Amino acid sequence: MSGPSLMRRGAAVWMLFAVVCAWGSRADAASDFGSLAGTVVDDTGASVGGARVTISFALPQNVPHPAAPPVVTGPLAATAVADARGLFSIPSLPPGEYVACAEATAPGLLNPCHWATAAPVFGITPGKETTGVKITLARGATLPVSISDPKSLLTPAKGDTDLNLQVHIVTAKGVHHNVPIQSSTGLARNHVATVPFGTAVTVQILAANLTVNDQTGKVPAVIQIP
Repeated sequence: MSGPSLMRRGAAVWMLFAVVCAWGSRADAASDFGSLAGTVVDDTGASVGGARVTISFALPQNVPHPAAPPVVTGPLAATAVADARGLFSIPSLPPGEYVACAEATAPGLLNPCHWATAAPVFGITPGKETTGVKITLARGATLPVSISDPKSLLTPAKGDTDLNLQVHIVTAKGVHHNVPIQSSTGLARNHVATVPFGTAVTVQILAANLTVNDQTGKVPAVIQIP
């Protein structure tokens, strides 16, 4: 009787030891990551609440970078939403170099990675928090684009993008930026783009199964905005 009983107790001790070892390995893995805290402001220093923050890997220095803008980034690493004070945080990032971008929910402010010559670059160190990362959104000119839909051919938009009908701003370098939907009704859909002051851009309408005409009845492939 005593032999089997000791074996069972020994097995229980061994199982507890295995659990402790497994927990220790997870804690060690967590310490291999760092965290990030920063703010989103406009060019007057005012906080930008609700801004959508994207953190991308920075490209290595030996990779050729085309002239900015836009700011060239690597693959997306993490996203966050700034609170009402413009503060954001990301609890876990692997060590490395990153680029921070942000986009306001309302028109009038420019994402620095789309339009500026530079964006915040920072590093993450294992087991430490990187603070003081400030993303500044400059003011820009708003460009409304209204699409009339008198026959209600468009389905109601469920978000700020509809893949069946997209409005793009095309820069002089050929970079496309989607123009988000600001409002949608059964008879019209309203988009608003934000572009730098004094910048010539092209508005392009992309529709999979629909033909979009201008006010004169012509079918414009692109519309030049001086």
